[in-house]
Amino acid sequence: MNLRDAWGFLSFGLVMGLLPVLVPSWFPPTTLDGSSGRAWWLEVMGVVQTGLGGERVRSSRIPVPAKSSVSLTFGCETAVFTLVHTLVAVRRR
Repeated sequence: MNLRDAWGFLSFGLVMGLLPVLVPSWFPPTTLDGSSGRAWWLEVMGVVQTGLGGERVRSSRIPVPAKSSVSLTFGCETAVFTLVHTLVAVRRR
């Protein structure tokens, strides 16, 4: 992924994540608890897209040694994985 694609991922992810918040009328409740599956999907995919693009933009802007970049990459993936599991647990309640 080049830097131009990374900025695209980052901005598209932000739009995906913010769309259910900015225009809630586009996402009517579809479950018994009043949440929307479409809104949930956009929020999760927004986090993934922003994480992918943001990590690439960050790594191109800040030079780090190869050993450190591996740990930073795994840290970002762990944070996204934890966030997704938290969102799923909250939605299941």
